[in-house]
Amino acid sequence: MVAAMKNFALVLAALPLALACETTEVSCGMLIRDEALGACVCPPGVEVDYDRWLCLFPDAAVPIDPFDAGLDAGSDAGVVDAGLDGGFDGGVDAGSDTGPTCTPTDEVCEGSIDEDCDDAVDEGCDCTTDEERACGPDQGICEAGRQICESGAWGECEGADIPGTEACDGSLDEDCDGSVDEGCACTNGAMRPCPGGIDTGECAAGTQTCVSGMWASCVGAIGPTAEVCDGRDNDCDTVIDGPAASASCGTAANATALTCSAGDCIITGCLPGTDDCNDDVSDGCEVDLTLDATGCGMCGRRCSVGQLCAASSCVNAPLTTTSQPQALDCDPCPLGGETGDWERVSLNIAALPDGRSYVLQNYTGLADGGLIQALAADLSALWETRSIDVRFGGVACTQTSCATRTLNEAGDDRMVRIDLGGSPPARTVLGTHRAGLAPILATPTARWLHVSTAFESAFVAPDVSLVAPAGSVAFMGRRDLAYTTSSTRQLRATRLTGASAWTFSLPVGWTIRDGAAGVASASGVETNVYTIATRTVSGRVQSRVSMVDDGGSEAEWADLVDGTRDYVAEAIAIAPNGDVYVVGTRGNRGFLAVYEQDMSLIYVREATGTAYSRFMDITFLASGEALLLGLRTAGTLTFGGSTMGSGSTPSGSPNDLEADAFILRLRVE
Repeated sequence: MVAAMKNFALVLAALPLALACETTEVSCGMLIRDEALGACVCPPGVEVDYDRWLCLFPDAAVPIDPFDAGLDAGSDAGVVDAGLDGGFDGGVDAGSDTGPTCTPTDEVCEGSIDEDCDDAVDEGCDCTTDEERACGPDQGICEAGRQICESGAWGECEGADIPGTEACDGSLDEDCDGSVDEGCACTNGAMRPCPGGIDTGECAAGTQTCVSGMWASCVGAIGPTAEVCDGRDNDCDTVIDGPAASASCGTAANATALTCSAGDCIITGCLPGTDDCNDDVSDGCEVDLTLDATGCGMCGRRCSVGQLCAASSCVNAPLTTTSQPQALDCDPCPLGGETGDWERVSLNIAALPDGRSYVLQNYTGLADGGLIQALAADLSALWETRSIDVRFGGVACTQTSCATRTLNEAGDDRMVRIDLGGSPPARTVLGTHRAGLAPILATPTARWLHVSTAFESAFVAPDVSLVAPAGSVAFMGRRDLAYTTSSTRQLRATRLTGASAWTFSLPVGWTIRDGAAGVASASGVETNVYTIATRTVSGRVQSRVSMVDDGGSEAEWADLVDGTRDYVAEAIAIAPNGDVYVVGTRGNRGFLAVYEQDMSLIYVREATGTAYSRFMDITFLASGEALLLGLRTAGTLTFGGSTMGSGSTPSGSPNDLEADAFILRLRVE
């Protein structure tokens, strides 16, 4: 379009010159003559000012007007110049020189031409066509787009980023307003201690985390708690175990004052006559200094063997009887014309909760036989059964019957039940066995337990048979567990199903003589069992009391050793309070040794007098009284404040002397 306009302008410039050239030959001066047009035109390469129609010669002082070129030059040819040089000289200057006539058109917004002839260029145009400019925000994370002018108007902005929402990230201007994180209380992910939190002692201030530009809830804060005695600053006052800590110790049995010291509560005061000897607050001032033989008068002062603590002083331990001793004289027993024999007689006793007791006297020889005697609670005789050919073993009783082992003429072992309701009692043979047997047992559920390595025939309910390695010792514990010796030095815990629970073994050389189950818990399960065993060392018999835990391990033990006299333990029983009672013979005198459950020795007492004595069995009544069974020779026997017999010590060896059985009911204080 621009080129067309230029040609049009040249034509316009040439028209008057052509007219001038028709009348006279004119000179174009610095211009050139276009013969085809008959006009003066700007030479090629000379810039043309189309707004004023001038030729812009670079070396000319002023632009040259092509319209004046011919007339001014023609004045030299005799043409009168009227002096009106305001336009083109078409021959006669008849009016003003106003330039060529302008034909108005619509403004094209091309940036240089006044198409509508109003002396203004591109009026009404916002921009020049094809012009470009940046658009949109050009800061923060945003980049500007581009706008292009079309027909004098700016087009849509293209490629510009749209501002977002501030992300509170601490570094970017997401909304492109020139500011970072305006409106954010914090930078996302930042953490700080919770305002107002305490960070001393056991307290922790906690932390807050910035989420979406706002501080979230406090997490992990630990506030003050009441001060307790634990070596810590619980109330966060910078004082560890402050005064309130001692108050938190509370109270303890027999204690008058408790104090917090180094993080632990200690007893600093006890009631008169008591003391805290084990430094354990849980049991308070646990020792009665007036009565405790392990702390008599002061902590750590133990009374000697055979002594008790009374009024804070160690004194000889008293043994008293609640009835007169009663001797069970075997002289009238049909024992082949023989009286009681020191060596050959063995004694066993069983007691029922109602106070009745049953004594079994048996001999090792087949011809000697044996008897069972029943005693009332006052130890008076109820009945006896004779010549039952008892062999080994003891007697076991329930409320309705007793049972023991006997021999028949063929020497077979038999189980015999004796009905306690009959008078005289009736005997029933339960079965014949071919193997060595431990004593028959009565279970806690009043069922009979027969222990053997082989049975001739099966028993019927309520009898329970148990095939297991069986020695000469057997006793019941919990409802489903029996304890038997499987060798001279091994104790085996066996379930009533025949499955073995554990086996306990003493060192070689020891022989287990008896055993008893410890005090049972509320669930009917004992924690420990106890055994007594003997061995011979350097010609002397020693005894050992063992506490075996429920895993079959020897937890504690106590040895009864004397370098000058034999210590032969015969039987063991557990008192209702859990104390362990062991009876036997030391030299030629019976003895009673009493231990606490942990095998701490309480005392050992021996019989005195002129008679030789053997303590052979002991059992306890429901009342807590003990029934002690033994043998004595002629002479006097004194024990527990009671004396029986008369006369001096018999001559000769005890092994050659006659002996009578006796029973004492004792209250042990």
